[in-house]
Amino acid sequence: MIKQTITGTITNIKRMNNSIMGNPNFKLLLEIATGVEIPVSTLNDSSVNYKIHGGMEGKKVTLQVKVNKYSNKLLEVV
Repeated sequence: MIKQTITGTITNIKRMNNSIMGNPNFKLLLEIATGVEIPVSTLNDSSVNYKIHGGMEGKKVTLQVKVNKYSNKLLEVV
């Protein structure tokens, strides 16, 4: 598993369907300093999903993500 820390501004937060256990899931767009937008989604049934809310849109955050060739999954909001 490759972990990466990314700092940027959240430009969009989209609420996805809940997991089978009823926990929230989100899809975020994070704009980094170079202007590139990186899509990050949350893992099912992860406790960090409860830290995500609409008030974070437009805020600068540091995220620790799990990176693979298909997607970026949120591990922690630093």
